[in-house]
Amino acid sequence: AVPEPTLVRSQWLRLREELGVAQPAGRSNMWGSDRRLSDELASLGARVEERTLAAFQRPPITPREMFEHLRERMYSSDWQTSDDVHGELIRRMGAWFDQHIAAPDTPSATAGEFQVLSARWGDPG
Repeated sequence: AVPEPTLVRSQWLRLREELGVAQPAGRSNMWGSDRRLSDELASLGARVEERTLAAFQRPPITPREMFEHLRERMYSSDWQTSDDVHGELIRRMGAWFDQHIAAPDTPSATAGEFQVLSARWGDPG
């Protein structure tokens, strides 16, 4: 099962998309794992490889704490969102949260990975 704090963050991203603010102004929002980035590098003649450097555990967080982080604009993707749109995001998120989160004060730890995308040109040498 997906940890509830992760569900909260995923719903936030869906709501941003619904309101047309999925991609912050001036940012590509492309991550190293984005296939378009690998494809572009390969089209330039690079040998592209994605590797996991290390796995890690994030500190436990409750769904309510995650919601508060979003309300407080902790993530850079929310910093330039207008106050009106942010308010609407919070309103919709609150309604969704009340209907879908069963244990708002139960902390969950989630796993993460440090990944690298390498691109090399020329002979492997």
